[in-house]
Amino acid sequence: MTIARLQLAVGSAAILDEERQPDGPRRVFSARAPDESPSDLPSRLVVWHPAPPDGPHHGALLDRMASIRTLGHPALAAPLAVGTIDAAAWVIEPAPKAMTLAARLASGGPLPQQEVTRLLRGVARALTSMHRRGICHGALSAEAVTLRGNGVRLHRLGRRVEGTVADDLAALAAIGRAATAFDPARGGSRRVIPAALEDLLDWMDHEDPTRRPTSASEILVALDAFPGAPAESGDLFEGSGMRGRVPGERRTAMLLAVVAVLLVTAWFLLRAT
Repeated sequence: MTIARLQLAVGSAAILDEERQPDGPRRVFSARAPDESPSDLPSRLVVWHPAPPDGPHHGALLDRMASIRTLGHPALAAPLAVGTIDAAAWVIEPAPKAMTLAARLASGGPLPQQEVTRLLRGVARALTSMHRRGICHGALSAEAVTLRGNGVRLHRLGRRVEGTVADDLAALAAIGRAATAFDPARGGSRRVIPAALEDLLDWMDHEDPTRRPTSASEILVALDAFPGAPAESGDLFEGSGMRGRVPGERRTAMLLAVVAVLLVTAWFLLRAT
């Protein structure tokens, strides 16, 4: 099977560029859309799976793509197209536009505590949305997560069709450990890990699997219970004493603050008269 045949199979959906490092048994190519200039950074990745039984069936990948796209979750980089050539499936994924977590850790060392909790919260939210629909990531790692603005984005969603919730949660625990680990060869500075975060990570990768969290939503609840749980970057409530509260609590707090201001104003007016 030649690369020319793969290009013929994907058609105008992607113009193949160079081959990247393989992802296990999968061959990966950078690619661009037909209307993009060769000088532009590749916007797509074409993942070429081995034929079954070593690789997934085309139908399973097609169903997976449809399910993920139906979710419409902003943190999920859903596959763009799926096809087959001689029983071997291929999938087109969006190429990461932002720095991957792995690259960020390699260049800057461990993340500050607020960034770690924001990272865990963002990934856990995306996993919660997937798991509720019976979809697992299956290939989650620091290479599959990009950091963008005030959130995260999960990539490599066309790599596997198998996987379990437990696999995803174990991968999330590994991401948390990697984000807090200090490696002198990697640079950056050693950071003190708050007890609450250390306890959360110990729970997530407990040596006894039966004592670990069983859902991503449990991890979200634990994160929201953190003392001074950070809001998302750029949150209007940052520094207002309402960080980390759920939307309903924030609205209530805002109303109480407004009422308090009105009462104080009325008191001063009564004194003046």
